[in-house]
Amino acid sequence: MKVYINILLSLSLLALRVHCSAPAKQLSAASAAASSSWPGERSSLKDVPQGAQRYLDGLSTIGKPTTQHPDEVSRLITNFILGVGGHPLDVKGRDGIESTVHRCVSENKPIVRILTAFPIASHKLKGQFSLGEWLALRTHQHVSKEIKSIYSPGSKLVISREPYIYQDDKNGFNAIVQKELGKPLYCPEQIQRYEAALSTCVEPLKPHVELGPDLSQVYRQHYADMQVNACDPQKLVHVGAFMEGELKALRDSLAPEDRKAFTKKKIEACAKSLAMAADAGAQRKSKMVKEHTPGFSDTVYLTLYGNRDDLSGGKVLTPMIKGCEGTPWHSALVVKHDGVKLVHSKDVLKESDVQQRTCSINGLDLPYLQKN
Repeated sequence: MKVYINILLSLSLLALRVHCSAPAKQLSAASAAASSSWPGERSSLKDVPQGAQRYLDGLSTIGKPTTQHPDEVSRLITNFILGVGGHPLDVKGRDGIESTVHRCVSENKPIVRILTAFPIASHKLKGQFSLGEWLALRTHQHVSKEIKSIYSPGSKLVISREPYIYQDDKNGFNAIVQKELGKPLYCPEQIQRYEAALSTCVEPLKPHVELGPDLSQVYRQHYADMQVNACDPQKLVHVGAFMEGELKALRDSLAPEDRKAFTKKKIEACAKSLAMAADAGAQRKSKMVKEHTPGFSDTVYLTLYGNRDDLSGGKVLTPMIKGCEGTPWHSALVVKHDGVKLVHSKDVLKESDVQQRTCSINGLDLPYLQKN
């Protein structure tokens, strides 16, 4: 039991000792890297733990075309993208995705995959960019490289970010929590550190993985007050439960005198407000991406959550880490001898022989949990 308690304490102290304190090495290294040149993947990758490297080595490969006819190449690329997302190859709505790929192949241009992701790590993970995020980036770099192996213009993942939804001063998460509980949900320094680490880790992966343009001002000026559809009640319950957990973790990171507003009733009410804001923000963000992405009709729009058996909505499922449910910014990465898995923070105590460790990649100390 003592070991379990130590593990939980270690997880709860991941990098940020208080709500707005800064992990100096991540911040300074990320800032320095932003101005340096990037010759490619660095030799520091030898520091990657064995289980994480085995995970990368075991990622699926694309089939080889028997001809270079656009129909054959498009079919194989579509099969590969659907397979990564766990979709059946005959999934409903496949034709729309394959038509998009076929247009790109016929015009000999790169296949752009767009994904809204990497907002900020959960309070339960203390907001720190981890080895899990890095592995997610490498997973999608692998997808791009595999497509390029049979199609020379290749493919790239464009990450569409959304920190402005947290910072938005009209109806964003920070504004809601500040108004109802007197504190921002995520302080700007946390968001900036996470973004800096993300940029640092994306840079050597170009052109296979890139960050999309900063659309913060566009969102605030044209979409922040846009009318949206009513949210699915079940989705509100699910998102509300997550938000309640975030608020409790925020409360626990504060000094005792700053926790007085965080009563059970107020936390539940604020979590409901955040769930509604999350759904509205997602709808607004989706419309903005479609309207402000050049050539959007010729892109493959990816999603982390969706229907595995129906693509009629136009979005293709993709995992952040192959074979794992969830995301590394919501769950802790556990590295095993023969691979990796994502574990919800509340379930860490159920893991035996787990130790907190870090590995140094691109000048950043990236935390993870090692299962012996």
